[in-house]
Amino acid sequence: MLAATFAASGVRGAADAIEGELGLLHGYSHEPRAEALTAGLGSDSRRLTHGGVDAALVARRELRGAPNPGARVRLAISPAAAMLVGGDDPRKRAPQNSVDGQFSAVFQTAVALLDGRVDWNSYQRIADTDVLATHRRDRARHRRLAAGSRRGCDGRRRRARSNRPHRSTSGEPGTSLSWQPVRTKYEGLTDHRLPDRVADAIAGLASVPSVRTLLRDLRTPLIQEQP
Repeated sequence: MLAATFAASGVRGAADAIEGELGLLHGYSHEPRAEALTAGLGSDSRRLTHGGVDAALVARRELRGAPNPGARVRLAISPAAAMLVGGDDPRKRAPQNSVDGQFSAVFQTAVALLDGRVDWNSYQRIADTDVLATHRRDRARHRRLAAGSRRGCDGRRRRARSNRPHRSTSGEPGTSLSWQPVRTKYEGLTDHRLPDRVADAIAGLASVPSVRTLLRDLRTPLIQEQP
């Protein structure tokens, strides 16, 4: 907001703040490649665990709840996904912390199957026995499509598939989210520390007469918490 206010007032910044000789990239690399910042923009995806999560949620709905504890799991992911969120790396197979969990397809899929959701609290289950047991039964394979299958309590195989995750997973063009899951994630991330009126204002942002009101609501809980 401060930068936007400066711009509206005519304040000029550095023309090449990122790629210039004294810019951000040169501050972190002797041989920066500015073109890498936009390579594949709009076509490539790095949300490589989302397809497995979506497939797991579909399978869970078909099972009408958490699957049988002894059920076998197979997660098929693309070779590109395997490089970042799969493979035989022990920290992908059995994450040790929340960052590991964010880059572990088997952890994300296991939690989605067991709990029916993946949110910030899911990372508290890194060492839980039921999650670890699901890891061990998961046989991840590298394929062109991201898919998940689960054998149900009745012995029959359940299969769910999320094709081309960058186009078909929740929140992408053509599969837009309704407001309720967005608000649920907002409440989970903020731990209900921000008032409901903030979410209400964001939901109707197009009709908010001034951003001043929204900023005031964002500051209020912080001021109240100060001693």
